[in-house]
Amino acid sequence: MNCPLIIKRPLPRRNCRNSTGSGQRDWWKVMMLNSGKISQQSVPLEDKSSTANEFHKAVGQFNDYFVALEVLEPLRTLFLGVPEDTWNDFFQEHLIQKAIQRIEAKIVVYNPFSEEISKMDKIKKYQDLLIAYLQEYGKIKPANMPDIESYVIADRENNHFQLLQSGWQDNRFVFTVVFHFDIKDGKIWFQRNITEREVVDTLMEQGVPKEDIVLGFRHPQVRPHTGFAVA
Repeated sequence: MNCPLIIKRPLPRRNCRNSTGSGQRDWWKVMMLNSGKISQQSVPLEDKSSTANEFHKAVGQFNDYFVALEVLEPLRTLFLGVPEDTWNDFFQEHLIQKAIQRIEAKIVVYNPFSEEISKMDKIKKYQDLLIAYLQEYGKIKPANMPDIESYVIADRENNHFQLLQSGWQDNRFVFTVVFHFDIKDGKIWFQRNITEREVVDTLMEQGVPKEDIVLGFRHPQVRPHTGFAVA
């Protein structure tokens, strides 16, 4: 059975003041989920100023567990658990997003009081969704361009995704970007589409909300009137 291991950072069930005298103390928590039983360790995080240091510790711990599980329990899935408030604030910083992408960590966002999962690694979900869409479209061979090849370019680290087409059509060399997407600050930026496909409708059918879609090819002054995110 593929039981997940979650490195988790919830708030404790009791209320307490941090060193600044306001708010609540955060805790890093490592949770092993196995056959319905939970074993855990907690490390207090005294105030928000130490969040970066605790993040570095959690990343190091994540890497240690990842290596160990890869050898000892390769079927186990490892997640980094993050409270909703921390995800919506600290984890939206560009450098933190890059760090998570670099270690290829799967993210679980959860409510620290109810400990219910609210999000499962939105960035990776969007990456997988875009790559699958581009791969699916890339299989289509234009009847009038039999020698044109399609290539999916996927840069997960920097969140750039393209479908390119290149080759010879009669005496003309074709090289064009069919689709281009970026992911910025947790949102899908739709930058280019030279087809007649309603890509945005497909994204929403796949569970991407309007507020997570930016029509990058629209002028910034026009975007507020599109019904989608502005930036």
